Amino acid sequence: MANQKYYLKIFLLVGLGVGILSSAPILSLGSCCCRGSIAGGIFSSWLLCRWAEEPVDYGQGTLVGLFSGLVGGIIFSFFKALGFYLNPSSLKYSLERSFEFRGMEPPPELEQFLEQLTSALAHPLWIVLITSFFSLLIFAIMTALGGVLGVLIFEPRFAVKRTMKKPPQLTVSETKPAPPEPSEKTELYFPRKEKEEE
Repeated sequence: MANQKYYLKIFLLVGLGVGILSSAPILSLGSCCCRGSIAGGIFSSWLLCRWAEEPVDYGQGTLVGLFSGLVGGIIFSFFKALGFYLNPSSLKYSLERSFEFRGMEPPPELEQFLEQLTSALAHPLWIVLITSFFSLLIFAIMTALGGVLGVLIFEPRFAVKRTMKKPPQLTVSETKPAPPEPSEKTELYFPRKEKEEE
């Protein structure tokens, strides 16, 4: 397939953008992170539909969205694990902010659980494993869904542009064989008529 040569470029470009933007403190909340992942999947399908030389189906949109989400999830897990390792109380703070964003107050039992969890997750290996599991799962699902939506939105428009760029192909009935060229040049001789004597 001619579209496969664009896959790796889309994986790296969209995955890097989704991972870095989702790691930002403003977009690290649950709903914003999910929306960013869906937007990343839609953007990956837009790039594929724009660069593709052949028609793009829903399977290709799901594929580019899925692997873009996996790359973004790995980058997001790295930054989150690094932040939790440098500041263990940031896990508790991020969960409290997610409750505040939804207009809820965390129960006191949850605060005690979070304190025990932060002390248990002091080892960086546990942080990397837990954050990688959840982030890869969420990012992969959301970006795959965005990839399908992107193909549904953008492929009809880019399919029309692709057909306009292709030159029209002539059918067998429209093609006429060229007349054969003569092998030797022949000169015609026209004899002159003698004048009649008067």
